[in-house]
Amino acid sequence: MPIPNDYRDICEMLLEATKKGLVNWIEEAGTFEVRLPEYNFEIWSGTDELGQRSFVAVGLKDPSERRGLLDSWYVEEGDKDYDLIFALFGEARRKARRLPEKLDSLRNLLKSGSTIGEIEKS
Repeated sequence: MPIPNDYRDICEMLLEATKKGLVNWIEEAGTFEVRLPEYNFEIWSGTDELGQRSFVAVGLKDPSERRGLLDSWYVEEGDKDYDLIFALFGEARRKARRLPEKLDSLRNLLKSGSTIGEIEKS
């Protein structure tokens, strides 16, 4: 089932803004979220109960309430919007885990010509 147009538009915009480094993603127990003053936008991934089909889900959560999500949608692998939402999930994960900065640091170490890596302890 495709997600509603308003979620698709937001996901497209978040993906582009994330690629430009304009979104601060935070990882919280396997969920990646953008925290805003009135609500959080969350994205997570998994497999169905039988472990056969992958899915990606997005939702809005009121951080001041413990009720959980205000609204959520998911797409399964093969659905119309899966590739878009999965790409956003991947970019959110990379940003939250600071992978671009870590790779830049490794790249700079490799360019330095110095030996890198810890020596195995005996």
